[in-house]
Amino acid sequence: MSYRLVKLQFGTSKVENICEIKIDAEIKDFCVVKDYGYLIVCNDVVGLVDKYGSVDMSYAKGLNGAISITYSPYFRKAYIFENGMNLKILDFELRSISNFLGKTYQSKLAIQLAKVSNCKIDSTIDSKGDIYAVNSSLHKCLMFRGSEFKTYVGRGKANYSVSNKLEECSLNSPSGIDYHSGSFYIADTGNHCIRKITNGQISVIAGSPLLGNEDHMVSPTKICVKDQVAYFIDRENVWSLTLSNRQCVKVYESPYIVSIDVDDDHNLILVENSNA
Repeated sequence: MSYRLVKLQFGTSKVENICEIKIDAEIKDFCVVKDYGYLIVCNDVVGLVDKYGSVDMSYAKGLNGAISITYSPYFRKAYIFENGMNLKILDFELRSISNFLGKTYQSKLAIQLAKVSNCKIDSTIDSKGDIYAVNSSLHKCLMFRGSEFKTYVGRGKANYSVSNKLEECSLNSPSGIDYHSGSFYIADTGNHCIRKITNGQISVIAGSPLLGNEDHMVSPTKICVKDQVAYFIDRENVWSLTLSNRQCVKVYESPYIVSIDVDDDHNLILVENSNA
């Protein structure tokens, strides 16, 4: 299969080809790694595209059904979710992959996921190093800390509701999450909106649980936040959302977008399937 990694320069419509990626596997997700390049995750391997565009698609091995990746520059590790919410750690410098938690955690989580398949997972890391992951089939966001995990937000049934307790709020097929400056931003896909959580309070900052909203938002998925701008995928478009005035603007259009991230220069980075 053939993919391309592209850069949309911040504040312009200029698109730059970073590199072509050819691999006998499906790219599921990627993330920016400051000063190094980009980590690309497929079903069973992690690839590295360095800052010069050189591609090594055997950078690290030892995965099974990987579907999402996020990177912590502070801990210098990447966190990878496989199907079934099995969480792995990639030590960037050692190029080694290990299990995040032990068998007890895996057994408890397996009970929740016994009937879950073909789900979308996205994750982020807060300033304390805790990991938060949304699961579209569970209709929840889970928090992973140490040897434990718990529900952070979501009742586990597809719906829209607000409560003073986050675990009693309803999500509908959430498939994107990011953390920035003390707040979480969730792409609540089935509710057609972007939701923000700050100090335990949840609110809608773009879109609406009702179709036909003013932002024309239908199915927001992957979301990335840098400073005062959030970028998210909605069907065949990437939108920017200015957090100060909540204005949405379409910045990129393609039916072949796989995933997005934002680099430290605020450039939007995309992986596209070039076979389609």
